[in-house]
Formats: sequence, C-alpha cells, structure tokens
Amino acid sequence: FSKENIKVIKKRIDTLRGIFDVESKEKKLQVLEEKASNSDFWSDPKTAQQTVKNIQFIKKQLLDFKNLNSKYDDVIVLSD
Repeated sequence: FSKENIKVIKKRIDTLRGIFDVESKEKKLQVLEEKASNSDFWSDPKTAQQTVKNIQFIKKQLLDFKNLNSKYDDVIVLSD
C-alpha cells in the first residue's frame, strides 16, 4: 500500500466511525448491560429477550469495527 492509499483508508474508517456512531453504541451497550445485570431483569421475559438481542447486535457491530481498525493497524505495520 502506498502512503496515499493508507491515508484514504484511514479517512474512510474515520467516516465509518461517524456513520456507525461507535461512541454512542458503546454507551448504549453499557446501559443495556447494566439493565441486564439487575436482579429483576427476567421479570418481563419478552423485554429481557429483546434487550439480550440488542446487546448481541451492538456487540457484533462494535466487534466488526474493532476488527476493521485492527486490520488497518496491520496495514500500517506492514507498510513501514
């Protein structure tokens, strides 16, 4: 990869960070996980199941983004 290609990739990743609103998703995940840790969480099974699904979905999105960043970091190391 050329340095110019790397800059383009970094810019795209930064754009994706904004589009996916990573920071907001991390905060929402924290709130949902705190909710799930309450002792009365399963008192409403339908709501609890939806919350668990939301947690799983957000975790997957965040993991995908972290993997993208990791691959970018690998490209940086390999290009040096």
